[in-house]
Amino acid sequence: MAIVNASNGLLWSTLAADVAILRWPDQAEEARRLDQLGRPRLLIVSADDPPPPTESCLEDWVRVPATDEDVAARVAARSRHADRHPTLPTIDSWGQLEWQGATVLLSPRELVIAEMLVEKFEQAVRDNELIERAWPAGDGSPTALRVHAHRLRKRVAPVGLSLTSIRGYGYLLRRAATTS
Repeated sequence: MAIVNASNGLLWSTLAADVAILRWPDQAEEARRLDQLGRPRLLIVSADDPPPPTESCLEDWVRVPATDEDVAARVAARSRHADRHPTLPTIDSWGQLEWQGATVLLSPRELVIAEMLVEKFEQAVRDNELIERAWPAGDGSPTALRVHAHRLRKRVAPVGLSLTSIRGYGYLLRRAATTS
């Protein structure tokens, strides 16, 4: 691999499939998008530009020119950090939902609903699918689902997740929007 420098515009080939390598500040919007998705990234900063205001452990930067060894070490570090910050929430057998280091305990019914929403994280799930999963005996209703979804929404908000109702369709679990 060649050393990257600001004049020839070369970038390293992909060192780790899960770490994006972006130019800063040219690709600042893409860096923000990847931050919202929880994707790790390494920002390449030219000698003349100020460094980015990095606050995420999934983001790092390196000033060019930089050696392949320096870039490889930083990419490997971001990859390791990403492994500790899964891109999907996880639910254990005790009914605990974990998202980016924060944990919340769910009721048995919330647990069943959350499992399906996590399986389809950031995708809409139909009401009837959630009702069938949460009330397999057929005693569930849209009203009961709304009540439990309301409770689940309040429960997951402190860990940085958002549960959105989609009128006439179902629900969507996703990363809560951040204000900048």
